Formats: sequence, structure tokens, C-alpha cells
Amino acid sequence: MIAWPKRCIGFRRGRGLPIIDIRRFVVLAGLIVMAASPARAQLNIAPRPPEPFVAVNDYPWSSVAKLNNSAYGSCSAVLVSPRLALTAAHCLVFKRTGKYLPAQALHLVFGYDRGAFRDNLHVAAFYIPPGYDPQRPQETLADDWALLLIDGTPHARPLAIALGVDSATGLQFMTAGYSRLIPHRMTADRRCHLVGRTRSHAILFDSCNAPEGFSGGPVLIENAADHSYAVVGMHVAKEGWQGTTVTAAVSTQAIWRAIKP
Repeated sequence: MIAWPKRCIGFRRGRGLPIIDIRRFVVLAGLIVMAASPARAQLNIAPRPPEPFVAVNDYPWSSVAKLNNSAYGSCSAVLVSPRLALTAAHCLVFKRTGKYLPAQALHLVFGYDRGAFRDNLHVAAFYIPPGYDPQRPQETLADDWALLLIDGTPHARPLAIALGVDSATGLQFMTAGYSRLIPHRMTADRRCHLVGRTRSHAILFDSCNAPEGFSGGPVLIENAADHSYAVVGMHVAKEGWQGTTVTAAVSTQAIWRAIKP
């Protein structure tokens, strides 16, 4: 059970993936452990357009939601239990005031496609780790996540949480969400991969094409044995690095340490 503290009352403008200075982040969080040699990593992360028109009622995309607020803007989110979803903490902050919006201002739309949807459910409460500071987003990037308590049960199969990633395996990733350029249809990148991680395992770096609006969207891996999927991270930022762009995701390994109790 989650003990929902008093600060679990609300949400922020969804601006997609904010730009971070990875060089500054590395100084704060420790060295990045690469999943491949720098030369290979650079060659393999050329930018690609997302794949449009994902079937929103098909697994695993049915577990990805559009997160709207009553102010303006939107982000993405992912269902990880019948009534709990994950998103980015910076998506719950109202930019003009720097304050969290009330939970009642937020709602998760599952199966959204060109105005039609399967579920439109309000957020009853949310939890943000105390280490996240919206005034210092770069320095507290590893805590840029939020757990949402949903007022109702979506008609979707929750995705499992992966508890660790071996950076030496060259894992193939996927991601999906609702971008600013294509806000009324879910898009995805099914052909990205792990680039590196921080030594603490709190942040993963990947080659996924995560356009503005994908904040809070999941980084997925597939279990080929049973064709199931698990969430290994949640996209929070992106930045240029060695002549290309990498995307940063808070690892579910780090999130699980906080929410397991």
C-alpha cells in the first residue's frame, strides 16, 4: 500500500521532453556507463521519425495514456497496475506558478484516437518523491517521476515493471506517446535501443525518438517467450550528445525502490 502524503493533491503543463545539459548532469550523477563503444553508439542513434497510427486498443499500446490537465498542454503516462500509472513529475507542475496543479485537474485518457477514447478517468491523488525540485529540474532529474492513483479502473492490461537492465546486452527498446505535432493519435518508435546509464542505474539513456509530448511515456522491452512487455524506464528529457540526440529516462529500478513499500 502507498501512504499518500498530503502533497499528493495535484499536476503541471505538459511541455514534452525538456532539454537538459547532459554534461552538467554527468557531473552531478556520476559517469555514464556506455552500452556500446562511443563510436558504435553514435552510429546507431541517428534520428528517425516516430511510427504513426499505433493501434491504441492493442497491447501494449492500450496501457499508454494521454495525460491532460485543465490548464493547457498534455503529457503521456503508462498503466502499471489496475489503478496506478506512472508519468513525469514535471508534467504535474503549472509553469506560470511553479506549483503542482490539484489532482482533480488531471485526467487520463486511454485508447484516445482522433477524439474517440476507451476510458477517460480522473486522477484521485498523486505521489512525487521528495527529492524532486521543479525549480532545479536538472539537478533532481532522477526523481522526475510521479505515481498517479486513478479514480476508477481502466479497461487495459497493466504493464509489468522491470527491476533491472543489463547494459551489456544491447537491449532493444520501444516507446510510445502523444506528441505535440500529432496530438490526436498515438505514435511510437519500435526500433530504438539502450545507449548507456548512470552508474547509480537511476537514469537510462536511449536512442528512442521521443518528440515533445512524450514526457511520462514508457520505455518498453519485450519478453519474446510469451510476447509480454515490461516498463524499464519513463522518458523525462533529451539532449544533444556527440553530434546526435539521446533521450533520458528514469529507470523503473530506481522508481521501484521508492514505491515498493
